[in-house]
Amino acid sequence: MRGFFNFKKIFILLLILIVLYFFFKLFIFKKESKSLKENELILSSVFENNFIPQKYTCDGQDINPPIFIKNLPEDTKTIVIIVEDIDAPSGVFVHWLAWNIPPIKEIPEGYQPPNEGINDFGKINYGGPCPPPGKEHRYFFRVYALNSILNLPSGSKKEELLPLLKGKILKSGEIYGIYKK
Repeated sequence: MRGFFNFKKIFILLLILIVLYFFFKLFIFKKESKSLKENELILSSVFENNFIPQKYTCDGQDINPPIFIKNLPEDTKTIVIIVEDIDAPSGVFVHWLAWNIPPIKEIPEGYQPPNEGINDFGKINYGGPCPPPGKEHRYFFRVYALNSILNLPSGSKKEELLPLLKGKILKSGEIYGIYKK
């Protein structure tokens, strides 16, 4: 009988621990993830089911798609955009670096920002998706709202841009699109 009572105590203790785990997961962790979403910019674009229309690729007009921004902080001084193909055969491939964009809620298609960096095509402009034939590639459009203007000349590289963002990001957000030839 004594072994039965120890088993019963252990079982009740485990049951209490499981209930506590689910309580914390539902109420405590849910609040944390909600606050993270509140700190993000919400972006949308003209991508249909995440597919980038040909117009915005090297097979079309090769202009940037419009990007719509929600939750832009009032004290935003400038916006930074980084567009990258994370599925490129040679590793992450930079398609666009743009900064010192005024705090606007829409980056229109074909936008000419105040400052642009050199992309991995070796050019200073937006270079649309242009993957080799085969599998689809994912293109991440990352937008950062900053609390100050960046003192960085056009033609700079991603490695020069990224350190300047430290301590200046008010909010950020990303969307991705898919393209395949």
